[in-house]
Amino acid sequence: MPHVVKPILRFFLVAIGFVLLAAMANAAQLPYIYYAMTGGSIASGGDDVSPGDDWEHLMRYDNPHTTIDGLKFATWAQLQPNDPGTGPNVYDWSVVDANLAKGIPGKSRIGYYQMWGTNPAWAPMDTHWEQFEAFVEAQVTYINQHFGEIDIVFENEPNSNGGRLPATYTKWYIWYRDSLAHFYAAVHRANAVTGIDNKVIAGNLAGQQAGQYVKLYQPYAEYPNSPSIKNNSDLIGYHPYPLNILDGCKVTDLATIRATMIQYGDSAKKFFINEGWGSGRSAGFDRSSPLLEPTAQEIENMYTCTVKGWDNLMTPITNWDPSYLWGLRYFTANDNWGAMNWRSRAIPQYDGNGSINGFIVDGYFMTPDIAPYFYNGGLYDFYGNSKDALHLVFPGNGLVFMNPGFELKSEPPRDNAPHFWTADQEPPSISTYSLDDVIYHGGSRSLKLTQTTAGTSGVYQTTAKRSISPGLDYRIRVWCRTEDVSGVAGRFYVCFVSLDGTTKSAKVWSTDLTGNSDWAQLEIVTTAPSFASRMEMGCYMTGVGTVRFDDVTVSIADQQEVGSVKGYTLDENQARVPHSIVTSTTGGLQAVSDDNGYYEIPNVPSGTYDFVCRKAGYTPFKAKDQTVAAGKQTFVMFCMGLPKPGLTVTAVRADRASANPGDGPVSVTVNVHNSSQYPVNLSDVGLFVENGADDVTSKFTILPNPYNPRVIGGYSDVATAFSLTPKDSARGLNVSINAYAYGQEDRPNMLSNGGFDSAVWNDNWSFSSGTTMTWNADTTTYHSSPRSLKTVFSANGYTWNWANNYSAYGANAIPARPHTNYTLGFYHKESSMTSNAAPNLFINEYYYDGSNWFYNGRRFMAVPTRSVWAHDCIIYETGDPAVTAGLYTTNRLVACFGPCTSSGASSGTMWGDDLYLKETGDWFADDRADTGASLLVATRCASLHEALAKPSGTTVQVPAQIVTAGSESFADRLYVESRDRTCGVLVQLASGTLPTRGAYVTVTGTLGTVGCETALLSASVEQSGTTTVPGAIGSRSAWLQPPLSLSKAVLVRAWGRVTYVGDGWFALDDGSGAYDGAGHGGIKIRCDGTIAPITQPGIGDVVSVTGISAPDDDGARTILRLRGPDDIQTW
Repeated sequence: MPHVVKPILRFFLVAIGFVLLAAMANAAQLPYIYYAMTGGSIASGGDDVSPGDDWEHLMRYDNPHTTIDGLKFATWAQLQPNDPGTGPNVYDWSVVDANLAKGIPGKSRIGYYQMWGTNPAWAPMDTHWEQFEAFVEAQVTYINQHFGEIDIVFENEPNSNGGRLPATYTKWYIWYRDSLAHFYAAVHRANAVTGIDNKVIAGNLAGQQAGQYVKLYQPYAEYPNSPSIKNNSDLIGYHPYPLNILDGCKVTDLATIRATMIQYGDSAKKFFINEGWGSGRSAGFDRSSPLLEPTAQEIENMYTCTVKGWDNLMTPITNWDPSYLWGLRYFTANDNWGAMNWRSRAIPQYDGNGSINGFIVDGYFMTPDIAPYFYNGGLYDFYGNSKDALHLVFPGNGLVFMNPGFELKSEPPRDNAPHFWTADQEPPSISTYSLDDVIYHGGSRSLKLTQTTAGTSGVYQTTAKRSISPGLDYRIRVWCRTEDVSGVAGRFYVCFVSLDGTTKSAKVWSTDLTGNSDWAQLEIVTTAPSFASRMEMGCYMTGVGTVRFDDVTVSIADQQEVGSVKGYTLDENQARVPHSIVTSTTGGLQAVSDDNGYYEIPNVPSGTYDFVCRKAGYTPFKAKDQTVAAGKQTFVMFCMGLPKPGLTVTAVRADRASANPGDGPVSVTVNVHNSSQYPVNLSDVGLFVENGADDVTSKFTILPNPYNPRVIGGYSDVATAFSLTPKDSARGLNVSINAYAYGQEDRPNMLSNGGFDSAVWNDNWSFSSGTTMTWNADTTTYHSSPRSLKTVFSANGYTWNWANNYSAYGANAIPARPHTNYTLGFYHKESSMTSNAAPNLFINEYYYDGSNWFYNGRRFMAVPTRSVWAHDCIIYETGDPAVTAGLYTTNRLVACFGPCTSSGASSGTMWGDDLYLKETGDWFADDRADTGASLLVATRCASLHEALAKPSGTTVQVPAQIVTAGSESFADRLYVESRDRTCGVLVQLASGTLPTRGAYVTVTGTLGTVGCETALLSASVEQSGTTTVPGAIGSRSAWLQPPLSLSKAVLVRAWGRVTYVGDGWFALDDGSGAYDGAGHGGIKIRCDGTIAPITQPGIGDVVSVTGISAPDDDGARTILRLRGPDDIQTW
């Protein structure tokens, strides 16, 4: 089957993001791009960072899609801090050398230069142009000679420079044109020296400013010598942000700029979009902390932004064609903190009453909102893990179905159905459509369809535009499971859709899965027709019963359906944690990170997985809903916490001591104790399995009981249950089952009457608004009885409207604390709310000195609009006087909520209820119990003879053995023998009661020795009945001696005359020439250690004995061990 060869792409990553450089030979070639990131390590205070250096390393160095990278361009002040005067220019190249050392050979080439604050103190910005040009030329030449090409973005959003102009300039565009001309001249002189085509990327204006480009081109009578951008640029940069991220890249702005370029004769240049076709730094609403999981709406917004942005860029319109693109940078790929540690640089400003009403930061006045701001605008979360399958759909044309494992619930009221999938009957009924977190194939959920009457139900989804290449064969697969009542069947279909959606191919259906069938993979291989641009796929059931679907995959037909998973194991401070164990909760995937904390799992079957990383001494980290696709890399990062004591795994117990693959699961109970006074919300309690020092968890299937408790009360204990089933690869292991637990304290609510439940409904509340609105108690619509707060509003423009709860503000309120996280949440719903209005949560911090209250800071954040009652919250960190000099010591808080509006006319109705404010609790964890539960997983052997041939240390299971000596004979051992009397073995139980003689048993144990005697150690027995003990084998004494020794541990009968009596033994001689090894004729007969004492015969007595053959203490000879008085008879 032929493949379409994709155009070769070039990528790079600058200090704040990955950038694409797409070389296109003609307009028909379309670039394929990947993601950008804001990059960087965890800074002091956890401010202005993203997933960290190690994740960035994967994106920059290891990701095959990133073939071009950023290269830092040093400032003039760094290279030439001292005035050379009339002497020659001398530069400190150590800074450049350090930058080049961080570059990636063959990749790094994109630099950035900004004039403001980068000149040395001796050279103001609008002077010393000759020496400035000499500096630029020298650095470009040095980089060319020591590294390679560098293409430089000159100035970032110069039209938004906040007045950063030299005193001699009043127009930003005149200053930019003049300084650009000097920079361009210097770069191109370096080009002439080195022969390398370094480029200057000019313009780079802020979004919504396309009309400003005419100022960079047009002549000015009052500035006749101002050079045009046309003659001083190689590429034109812009940030085409839309007003609404759901509109995608504002390509009409690019068309406007292109028209200006044509007007001034500059149409040959191409565009570099270094920001603006991504999400910016928001998903359209706020998520205040990485501790809060991304919502389905956030992920959908990021998907829409990415898909629509790419579609805009790839769709020709007047004055725009994709061939005009030279390069693209997606900003941003990941969630991140913002504010650049501005709390440490903030200078409080006070009003006449002493309250803080703002801050001066870097010379600018700021509102009281100086808390580090968490931005939720990434395809990847803060820790570096993809939100659903966004990393695979990027840049909007990836061949993948979103939510392919049905892990992501839709928003209420549709949260019984999977997000991104459309139900055959919308809205999907709860009785038919659900997500099953008990029975699933991969990840932690499956789609469950149930019908009580005959009919058809299902869900479907369509991939992004341009994700399909006509003429290619595609393989689509899905896992299915059926439970039949009457004629049930599960199946799926595939069809192809044109770019504009007007043409659709006939549906191709898979074979039906019918009856009561366990998980089976259904498959379709089909060819995309000539019009195909997208693929539609639907999962359906017919009949009466239940059908589950899971793990949809799609690939080119001749592609191997495996991908890879790789990443780093880190702690919460992003320090590498080597030798950590990474396991999948399904699928049996496992790896151990190396000395650098790096791990890789190759050949991972396509599907959706949850991964857990753990190491002794750390809180485990779970990365959920990670999709692996054919031929692709999935990066999964782990940031394990440093646990605080509070949870203790007190016991791990298994319901039996041995198990065998195919025998059914072992029931395991884990007891966890909470030593905190507060309840703890359990994030996870999980099992792991060890064989000595080796982790063998992947050799077992482990399923938690779906009804396990989620909360442990203060000073309380809970028991959680699991089923554990060994796989075939676990055979022969003697393992220890252990468990970890971690969770977060649930601190008390600091608010009173947050649910408007007091007799006076508005007790502790006040209301403020900047528009026309009403605040009323509603006794008919509420989250919890008897009432809620109903707000009806209409506005025109920006307004902030708040219901304020003051119960944490008063003189007798529970004191708040500085430098502390607080969670503010509530239940709410909205009706008829216009898109330019949003529900918000608002927190204010104060200092109360016993008489007066002083304002100290705030933060308000938008949350998603809901059509049914739903819960949303924010996490806020109060200020720290130790960081911000002059800040008060916060000890009081005010919690608020309300609808806020933006530009234009807006209106709507909002209900709020059960507002709470809690100090965010500590995280507690325990990485293991002191003692785990022992479990033998045997190699099942058809016979005892086969088992005894295995190497020592092998755990074996042998059925159909007969106990020849049990609890009636010995206190600490038993013997079993095969029915055919060819062999037997000593058995030492791990625990429990010995069976009696004649018991018919299955024995499981580990091969070893007791003294010189072969034994099954740490054994367990399962009795299935009783039988007759085999008769003893008659033997002459000589037959028990080498080289004719009989098999050990079988019943043997011997006779003769007693020649010696020792302590607990005697010698018995039958005249066949044997001797006991101590100088006496005959064989050694042991008669000690039995439950019933044995009376020894005298020398010269003629006796017959029945005993179990065993080696002597030195292993040189075989002896007989008697079981009791009945085993000896005197004649």
